[in-house]
Formats: sequence, structure tokens, C-alpha cells
Amino acid sequence: ARLASILAARPSLGFTGVGGGGALPHVRNPIVRPASPPLVGLFFPSSELPIWSADGVPVRAVFLLVSPGVRTHLRMFSRLLFALSRPEFRPALDPRAGSDAIGESCALIDREIEKAPAEEREGGRG
Repeated sequence: ARLASILAARPSLGFTGVGGGGALPHVRNPIVRPASPPLVGLFFPSSELPIWSADGVPVRAVFLLVSPGVRTHLRMFSRLLFALSRPEFRPALDPRAGSDAIGESCALIDREIEKAPAEEREGGRG
């Protein structure tokens, strides 16, 4: 019930268009639930959202991050940005893709993240 009320407040906290049709809750407003496992949700609104994105692609996929702490939230945010920068992940942003295609895109990115240099995996921090 508490998570539902937090989620209901999200629109007032803002989203960031990250390109390719995706959006994330603003990094400065993490959803933190201590003692909960990290969670990434992918949602497809029924219509494009009026969220500005540098590449001009309308937002059609919204990610939601829930984490047990701010450090985990930032790591999840960084890894998701890494995924969104890769063309092989873009099929996951298509609402027609289906869960199998989304799962395959996520598996590809997991393998890519494991092969990437640490500074790239962690959002450029050395």
C-alpha cells in the first residue's frame, strides 16, 4: 500500500526522457524501500507521453526503479542508462515486442555489461 502511494506521487516528481522513446524517474527522486529487493519495472502507457527527450523521440516506455537504498538506485540507474545507449536494447522499448523479446534484449545487455570496462558499466566513474 505504501508503494502504491509513492507511485501515485511520481508524476509530480518528474521523469527524464533518456532517448529512444524511454523515460526514467528523475535520478534525484529515488524510490527507496529499505529491506526490499531491487526492482525494475517497464511500463507502456496507452499513448505517448509529453516528456522532453534530447533525441526528440516521443516517450512510449517508462521505467520505474525501486531499490533498498540510494547507492543501489544509482547503480541501477547507471546500468539502465548503459542498456539504453545500446542499439540491441531498443527492441525492448517497443510496446509490441512482447515479454520474450524484452527478456532477450535484457539478457543481451546483461552479457554486454559483464564484458564492458568498469568505468563504462558504472556510468563513467573511474
